[in-house]
Amino acid sequence: MGMLLLQQSWLFFPFFFFFLSIYLIGYFIVFRNKNPKIRSEFSSCLISLFHGTPAAILGAIAIFSDTNRGFAAANTSFQKTVLDYSIAYFVTDLLHYIIFFPSDVLFIAHHLATLFVIVTCRHVVSHGAFSVVVLLVL
Repeated sequence: MGMLLLQQSWLFFPFFFFFLSIYLIGYFIVFRNKNPKIRSEFSSCLISLFHGTPAAILGAIAIFSDTNRGFAAANTSFQKTVLDYSIAYFVTDLLHYIIFFPSDVLFIAHHLATLFVIVTCRHVVSHGAFSVVVLLVL
C-alpha cells in the first residue's frame, strides 16, 4: 500500500506536516503571548496565508501548462500535486476547528464538503482537477 502511494506521487503527508509545522510554530512561538483562543485563530490564519497565495499561483500554472482544459479531463501529475497541497491544508485546518471550535458546525461542514470533492477528484475518479483548480485560483 505504501509503495502504491509513492508510485502515485501522493504528497499529502509532506504537505500535511508542512502545514502542521507552520500551525505549531505560529501557536507556540509567533503568537505565544496571545490569549490561547486568539492564538489558535491566528495560527489558523497563518496556515491560510501559506495555502491561499501558493495554491492560486500553482493552480494558475497548472491551468496554463495543460493543453487539455476540459472540466472532465484526466488529472495531470502537476494538478495532483496542487490537489494534495490543498487536501493537506484542509485536513490541518479541519483538525484546528475540531479541537478548538467543535461547535462551529458550518466551518467543519465546509471543510468536510471541500475535502470530499477534492479527494474524490484526486483519488476516486482521477478526473476533473481542472475545474477544482480553477476554483482554487478564483
